[in-house]
Amino acid sequence: MPFRDCNRSSQPMYVRPCKSMCPAWKTGSWSQCIVSCGGGLQKRSVQCIDSSSGRLLHTSSCSKATRPSVIQQCGNSPCHTWHVGDWRQCSCNGVQDRVVFCTDTNSKRVDDSACADAQKPSASQSCNVDQISCPKTRWLKTKWSTCKAVCGTGERLRSVYCVNHNGDTVPDSDCHGQKLSETRSCTVKQPCNRWVTGQWSKCSSNCGPRVRRRQVNCVGKDGSPSKSCSMTSKPKDVKQCRAKC
Repeated sequence: MPFRDCNRSSQPMYVRPCKSMCPAWKTGSWSQCIVSCGGGLQKRSVQCIDSSSGRLLHTSSCSKATRPSVIQQCGNSPCHTWHVGDWRQCSCNGVQDRVVFCTDTNSKRVDDSACADAQKPSASQSCNVDQISCPKTRWLKTKWSTCKAVCGTGERLRSVYCVNHNGDTVPDSDCHGQKLSETRSCTVKQPCNRWVTGQWSKCSSNCGPRVRRRQVNCVGKDGSPSKSCSMTSKPKDVKQCRAKC
């Protein structure tokens, strides 16, 4: 039947609109890095989808040139570890120690702060004193004090005690050998006798060349007058000046 003989109001549609696909890559979150140093890998999912509908497509539908990476490196910082040496022989104080320091992947010593993630092993511990090799008593000395003088010569002081293997103080007679000195002479660079100068006076005339004067006195350690200052180091007490006319 010719097309013109049909009722056009009841004609079925022979064209209908459709949506074209928009393929795109969709990435998931990176997995947790399983190492904190030394190098590791992280993974994530990468899928090809229709961005208009979210429908999953075959990977061939998306461009290989723009496909995101599925893996990446992580934890690339060098691993730092604590180097622990052997315990030394037990001291007569009942303490033994060892060397503990931080090293990098090349076993090179670095600052201890680089190993802060791991607890630092103990560098000392108590131990049983060898009663045979350790004397029952010994001399224990303190550090020298600062020089007990403000000028010239003076003394440094320290304390020396006789102690047993437990560190308890016992009479000096219990220790063998001569007791160590508890005093030592010392010298302070500041001389005890020194020149003290006053202020310069005004020029002695209202016009022309004249002089200024000042007091120069020798004083001792306590600031009292002294006659022991070196004359070669005495400062000048007179100098020329010129007053304005």
